[in-house]
Amino acid sequence: MEQNLATSFIKPLPEHLINKIKAGEVLSSPYFMVKELLENAIDAGATEISLKINDAGLGFFRIEDNGKGMSKEDLPLSIERHYTSKLSRFDELWDLPTYGFRGEALASIASVSHLVIYSKILKNLQGNRLEVNFGKKENLSSSDGLIQNQGTIILVQRLFENTPVRLNFLNNRKQEKQKLIRMLHALFSIYYSIQFKLEMDEQSFPIYRPKKTLPERLADVKDLDLQEIITHETSYDSLELKFYYFLQPKKIPAGEIIFNGRWLQMGKWAALIQKKLPAHYHYLLIIELPKSQVDVNVHPNKTELHTLSSPKIISLLLSMLTKIFPSQDSTPFREVKSAEHKQINSPEFLSINEEFAIGKISELSSLYYLIHLPQLKKTLCSLFLSFHPKESDIIPLLVSSSLLLSEKFLPNLDHKIAELESLGFSIHQFEEKWHAQTQKGLQLRSIPKVFFSHSLTNWGHFLEDIFQNDDFPEALLNSRLFQNMEFPLLLEMVTYLGGQKILDPLDLNQAIKPINSNVLAMWMKEHYAGPKT
Repeated sequence: MEQNLATSFIKPLPEHLINKIKAGEVLSSPYFMVKELLENAIDAGATEISLKINDAGLGFFRIEDNGKGMSKEDLPLSIERHYTSKLSRFDELWDLPTYGFRGEALASIASVSHLVIYSKILKNLQGNRLEVNFGKKENLSSSDGLIQNQGTIILVQRLFENTPVRLNFLNNRKQEKQKLIRMLHALFSIYYSIQFKLEMDEQSFPIYRPKKTLPERLADVKDLDLQEIITHETSYDSLELKFYYFLQPKKIPAGEIIFNGRWLQMGKWAALIQKKLPAHYHYLLIIELPKSQVDVNVHPNKTELHTLSSPKIISLLLSMLTKIFPSQDSTPFREVKSAEHKQINSPEFLSINEEFAIGKISELSSLYYLIHLPQLKKTLCSLFLSFHPKESDIIPLLVSSSLLLSEKFLPNLDHKIAELESLGFSIHQFEEKWHAQTQKGLQLRSIPKVFFSHSLTNWGHFLEDIFQNDDFPEALLNSRLFQNMEFPLLLEMVTYLGGQKILDPLDLNQAIKPINSNVLAMWMKEHYAGPKT
């Protein structure tokens, strides 16, 4: 008897199971449910929004707004997956004026909770009520008078009751509540013209009444005086950054990032900011880019995005933070004092002159470092030539530097370009026509990030130094990049190359010598008489 080998084992998933799976993507935590429904209210044009939250949203959640509301016909459609009023063509994704566009939030919430929606499109019309029990529509009727004015009320109960595994993976309630408050404070701050009322676990917060400016609302939300909030703004091309920072009791720096009005969880950017911020400082960063340069369609709950402008954003952000907090350097040392007594992060080092510096190894040691700066530059230059950068080791220049090529720069041109690019310098060759003549040139677009804080303002001079000398290692050492490198940056290079596993302490023996206090005293008497008065 022949066996039937054509039996099919592949079957379509039931709709209710698809909805549960999709809900797991959109609602990984109850605070995403709160976020989605709050953003819906903002998209609806509400000027007053009231929220009541119990047990971080797992026990009970109620949101009421005075937005445009939904008709009786639209209510059942609002919980259907991929039904939306905000998007009709794919190309509209690149110019979205709203938070939502996927048509997944309400459908996901409805599939994992008991959901009731009241809505009215005009004050003098009758409102309507829709009840959904874990994905099953149970009642669509005229409202019982609960909703008096135009707008929408949404009640959510028993969240994740039909997906108990999801509950097991949640953080403890205290952590969920803290995440929720962070997100709410961020959205309350950027939508300062909207009135918000919040009640959480029977605790009533002050009513956040409409304000004229973001700092005014931020002061309300963080319970600060307006003058306690410091604002820095910077821009480049079509990119704008607004950075608000302030002191808070919590020691570890923390804050929120808002990109084109969206609250985001950009971990790498946040880590970069926190590395620069002093203790007790918190922040709110606002990033604005043309919507055509941003792809928000990369994550179901829209807390991440893609943009080709990321290098430009990071570069501008680092530049701004370095100006605001110049002492927050990336070296692992504690404190350096130069001859001018400027502080940087290092042990206590004193820059004696252009040739030498000294520093104490630690508070508990009687040994000191004696540093020969020219030898240190020579050693680091040699080690840098062995450097093989990754993409994360390179940072774009905000303003590209150029070098017009003459005959003296042409020998071994391609070889030198290849050498520089192997070290993390990005160079573009170009041609310009002027009065029927063609002029060739080079444009430096990116540099190794270890040189980001270098005082060199015209990188075209660096290119000139490199291309007019046939010996590449000698050209690099004698270039203005290394010769004008200040002592703090030299220490940063020691740290950086050491972190890349290139640096062998034995290589530094000729540049950094440990000596005891007696030898130091004799050396100081012979070489350094102190600053002139």
